[in-house]
Order: sequence, then C-alpha cells, then structure tokens
Amino acid sequence: MAIDYKGHLNSLSDLPKGDLPSQAVQYDEAGDLNELVEAVLPWHWPVLIFILGLYLVKSLRTGEWVHLPTIIGFIAIFPGLFLHEWIHALCFPRQASVHIYRKLSQGVLLAYSTFPVSRNRFIFISLAPALLLGVVPLVIWSLSMGTGIFVRSCLPFGAALLFGAVGDFYNVANTLRQVPSDAKVQLSGWHSYWFR
Repeated sequence: MAIDYKGHLNSLSDLPKGDLPSQAVQYDEAGDLNELVEAVLPWHWPVLIFILGLYLVKSLRTGEWVHLPTIIGFIAIFPGLFLHEWIHALCFPRQASVHIYRKLSQGVLLAYSTFPVSRNRFIFISLAPALLLGVVPLVIWSLSMGTGIFVRSCLPFGAALLFGAVGDFYNVANTLRQVPSDAKVQLSGWHSYWFR
C-alpha cells in the first residue's frame, strides 16, 4: 500500500477522479462542502447526548468532575485528528494508493483513494477511526475507576474524536441506505459511487 501525504488541498475539485465502470451509480449525497456541513449537523446531537450521558453517569458514580485532564485531552486532539486520517488510510487494501489531504481553512482533513472496495470494507474504513480513537477511549474512561491523568484525559480526547467522525457516520448511513450488500464502492472526485 502506498500512503502519500499530499498536504494542502486547494479545492475539493482537485481530488483525483477514478476510472469508474459505466454502470457506476453516484451516491445521493452532499454536492459540496457547505451541503456536507448542513447534512452532518443532525449527526452531532446523538453523539453529544451519548458523550454527556457517559460523563454524567461516571461523574455521579465516582463523585469526580474533570479539570486538568480535560486540558491534556484537548491538546491531544490535534495529533489525533491526523491519526484519524492515517487509520482510514491503513484500512484500505494493500494494492490501494491513498492520499492524505488537509484544507484546514474549511476544517477538512481527509484520506482519499480511488481504489474500489467492497461495501463492507468501505463501512469498516469509515468507522475504524471513530471506534479506535473515539469509542475505545470513552469506554476506557467510563469503565475505569482510576483517577490518573491518562484515564481522565480519555474523555475529552475520545469525545472530540467521536464528534469529529460525524462525516464518517454520514458516509456509512448513505452506504447502508443506498448500496446493495454485494456492490463495490469507489470514490471519484468529491463523490462516492457504487457498482456491481
């Protein structure tokens, strides 16, 4: 597998175009970044409720509210965002060429490949960072009775990186709703396509 950090992305229209089969069907999805932001906003609420629920349950159970570890956890978010994209990249098949881009002025970091993958692999690629960097730290934090800085910093770190994965949840929801289970998924430009 080749993973290439491309750096700054001038425009979303600069994303590579894949060689799509003639029967490829474009997802019904956001047409640009502004539409994507609008589409993923509702996904923030269930994530926020989940995180606040965990925080409330644990704080009531232990009588401990978070302070210094919150700052440490938030500082760790920035490298965590880049790690999020590397996890996406590492989940592609070995034969794939994956590019990592950033467009920080619009809050965009993305791992991108035009290599076709199965529907289930695409879902796995989309969810892996949220599970590893969001859910796992939150589970560690919520189940641990420890009060060390590492355990307590898992809350803000996991919460922020789970919150930052709402675009991935949007992709998974679109895939589950639109793509037959035996189909392949491929990115081309800004859009996702499926075909058999």
